[in-house]
This record gives sequence, C-alpha cells and structure tokens, in this order.
Amino acid sequence: MRDWGLATFESGSVLVGTHQSGHHAAIGYGTLFERTLEKRKEAAPAGERLFIRVAAVMLAYYVGARIGFLLQTPLIPQSVLWLPNSILLAALIVSPPRTWPLFLVPSLAPQLLVGYQSNAPLPTITLLFLTNCADAILGAMLWRVVSNGELRIQSLRSMVLFLVFGAMIPTLVVSFADAAISVGAHWATDFWLAYTTRARSNVLTNVIFVPTALTILGCDRRELASWWRSRWVEGALVMVALFATSFVAAEAPLGTDSGRALSYLPLVSVVWCAVRFGIGMTGASILALTYITTWTFVRGMGPAVYSRFAVVPALQFGLLALAVPALCLAAVVQDRERASLALAESQRALRESFMKIQALAGELLWATERERSRIALELHDDVGQKMVALGLGLHALKRRMPNDGQLFGLVGSLQEQAVEVAEDVRQLSHDLHPAALRFGRLVPAMHELCARFESAGSMRASFTAYPEEFTVADDIALCIYRVTQEALSNAVRHSGAQAAYVILRASGTSLELHIEDNGIGFDTRAIRARGGMGLASMEERVRVVGGKVQIETQPGAGARISIRIPNRGAHVAADTAARG
Repeated sequence: MRDWGLATFESGSVLVGTHQSGHHAAIGYGTLFERTLEKRKEAAPAGERLFIRVAAVMLAYYVGARIGFLLQTPLIPQSVLWLPNSILLAALIVSPPRTWPLFLVPSLAPQLLVGYQSNAPLPTITLLFLTNCADAILGAMLWRVVSNGELRIQSLRSMVLFLVFGAMIPTLVVSFADAAISVGAHWATDFWLAYTTRARSNVLTNVIFVPTALTILGCDRRELASWWRSRWVEGALVMVALFATSFVAAEAPLGTDSGRALSYLPLVSVVWCAVRFGIGMTGASILALTYITTWTFVRGMGPAVYSRFAVVPALQFGLLALAVPALCLAAVVQDRERASLALAESQRALRESFMKIQALAGELLWATERERSRIALELHDDVGQKMVALGLGLHALKRRMPNDGQLFGLVGSLQEQAVEVAEDVRQLSHDLHPAALRFGRLVPAMHELCARFESAGSMRASFTAYPEEFTVADDIALCIYRVTQEALSNAVRHSGAQAAYVILRASGTSLELHIEDNGIGFDTRAIRARGGMGLASMEERVRVVGGKVQIETQPGAGARISIRIPNRGAHVAADTAARG
C-alpha cells in the first residue's frame, strides 16, 4: 500500500508517493482518509433511502394487490381495480433506470404472497407479475421519452401526454399477454372479456393514481408542509364531504330521478379539489371515490345487480369519464395559476427594474447638478477671478505705458476682451448654478430667471410668488428652477411664444408651479414618440422630489404646465401665506 502513486476519486485526485516528503505525504493520506469518510457518509444515507423506498413499494404493492383481489367479480378473474401496476409505474418514473431492478425483483414476493392467500395458481401469478413489470417498464420508458425528463405532471400538455403514452398505450399492448396467460392457465375462458377488463382496470388506476403519486413524490417536503398547514381544514372538509356523498350516491335507488341526481353529488367535491388543490388532491379524491364506488358495486352494498356485460364496463368507463376531465381541469387550473404567478413575478421584477432605473435617473440628475455646481464655483472663484485680475492688470498697464496710440489701443482692446470674457464666465457660472439657489432663496432666483428672458428680448416673462418670500429644501428649489428654465426655453425655441406667465404658490402642504405661454403649443404624444428630452427631464426631476406634472396643450393653443410638489422643508410666514 505504500507504493500506490495516484488515488482518483469522483471529486478529484490526491497525489501520494514514497518520493514525497513526510509532511506532504501526511497531507495526502489525510486528505484521502477524509474524502473516503465523506464518501461513506454520503453513500450510507443514499443506500438507506433507497432501501426505504424499495420497502415502501413492496408494502404498497402488497396492499394494492390485496385490494385488487378483493375487488373481483364472480364472473371475471381480472380485478375491476388493479393498483400494483400503477405503483410500479410511479416508482420507476421517479427512479433512475439503473435502479429499476431493485424495485421490480423484490415486488415478486408480495405478488406471490397475495396469490397464495387468495388461492390463486402461483405459476399463473408469476407470469402475470412479468406482464405487470413489462407494463410499468414500457410506461416509464415512454413517459421519459415524451416528457423530456420531466417527472411531475404540472400542465395540460404533460397530462395529455401521460394519459396517452404512460397510461393507455403500454396497458393496451401488455394486456394481450395478460389475457392470454389467464386463458392458457384456464383461469378465464373469454379472452376478450379478460383483455378488456384488465385494460380498463389498469388504465383507470394509471390515470387516477400515477399523477397523484408523482405530485406527492416530486413535491418538496417544506412546500408540502406549508401547503398542508395553510389548507388542511379545507382539505379535510372536502374529503369528509366526498366520503359522505360517495356512500349516499352508491346507495341511491337506481332508475329514479332522485337516484340519478344523488349519483352526481361526489362530483362537487372532485371539482372543488380540481379548482382549489391541483392534480395531487384531485387524483386522491377520485381514487377514494373509485374505491368506494367499486366496493359497493362488487360487494353488493348497493342495489346493483351483476352483469358482466353491463355493470363492470359501465362502472370502469364511468370512473374514467370522471377522472380524465377532472384531472385535465386540475392541470388547466395549475397552468393558469403558474402563468399568473409567473406574470406577477415578471411584473414585480419589472417594477423593481423600473424603480432602479428611476433611482439611477434621479442619482444621475443630482450628480449632474453637483457637477454643474462644482464647475460653476470653479469658474466663478478661479477662472472668473483670474479674468478680472487680467483686466485690472491690463488697465494698470494702459495707464503706465508711453504715449503710443497704436499700442495704447491694442492694450485697451485686450482689456475690453478680458472684461467681456469675465462677464461671460460669470454668466456661464450663473447658468450652471444660480448663486441665489446656493443660499436657499428660490423666489429671487426665479425673478432673475424671468428677467433674463425679458432682457434678452426673447419674450415677456413675468413671475409672481405667493407669498412673496419663503424658503424650501435645496433639491425642491433646484427642481422648480430647472423646470421653469426648461419650460421657458422650450417656449422661446419651439413655441414662438411672445409672453409667458409663471406663478408659484406655497402652502403648508404643497408647492404649486404654473407656467403658461401664448405660443403655438405642441403635441405631447408626438414629442414623446420622437424621444424628446425636455418633457422627460421635467417629469423625471419632479418625480424625484415626489411631485406630479400635468401638461395641457394642443397645437395652436399655447401650453400650460402645472406642477404640484409636497411642501417638504418649506418655511412660510403665517401672515404672508394667508395673504397669498
């Protein structure tokens, strides 16, 4: 053992050799030992779980076969309701194919035990067990092919595929061999009667039992426990109602109007399960109804009279006619619920994405404003001051220079240009971030903004504030200023307005801004379709501070923009507010 050089595991390789140093070799053997223990710990629970599943399948097979032998009519050797094949089919569907023999071979023991207890010929029972295994194997293989690896039946499509390829086709094919064995062993005399009874019985149990079993086996334990805690009272009441109405319907007098009406009572509980509880509970309710109805007919608890050509086929076809639509209805309801949940989830994700986009847009706006403020201060305190100093220096140079007309005029021209540049820098700094806003004085900044439009000769712009002086939070003041600036600029550039009126009202609960012009107006839908940034910018600024925008305009009729913002951080004098 000392000379092995490479130990390979599923999780990786550990290099161990005599040529390594003692320290590295100790690490290698230690890692090998730890991984071996981990593999044994993982393998032990998996083996225990597999053993428990095999034992459960054997027990269920025995119980189902025992019930099946009890549900035989005196005239037909095949059971009216044969569950073992469906148990094997469900077990094989949820298990890897390599483990199928572990479920099939041990199930022979309960088959022989039930046959012995029922005084059935053991060779015939053994041959029939082979047909049961073939039925389950063929059904599981076909289902794995058509379902693309899906185990649970959760949609109408998967339900229809299972009904055809998992429940019907394998049973219809294998039932030929089953009926032939029964006739060859002199256990039955009518081949087609044995075939049709066996086929109907196995199709019926496949339809009822397997979707329910797959739902339960494929459901997460925590999900199942949560569902049971939230609906156990309703589920218990529905099952109690189902049992009660099933016995009432089974004992109702046949051939009368009241008897026919009472026979439909269990449908209420079945449909309730289909609508409220899904495929699993629906299959369970139909299975309970099937056993109760079959028992009352076969054991004579009800008023039925045996007829191999009437009662048994009518019973099986009637249960199939109930089971298939009910399970399809449950599948449709699950489809709709799943679609609704997916839609709700997508809407939630969309809302979250929209909120994130809005938050990013708001952050971008404030980042832009902060950068504007920084640039404005930089222009004012640095570039502007340097240009002023340059102008003063040129002025001093002009006073001290010799009496040279040409040089004197050149320096004077440079001085004028320096003054103009300083003024332009001051104006640019003011446009980027008005100085009044830096001190929380919104009303003077608004007066100055409107005065600039008038002084430029663009249009007449008047501003009125009620009250005449108040302060608001910096972000709200900046929002109102920028929205007004954008609205007046649009009125000049695009609307051809000659006059604009700006009114700002402040109260204890809100701020209201109204901007109206006499321009040609515009089509808001056309503007939005073209992706115009002006309206979008205004609406985004107002949204960030929690306000709302209302735009009233139409081509040829001017425009009116109304904004309402919560009065957060406003300080309004009581007397002036009352006058406003």
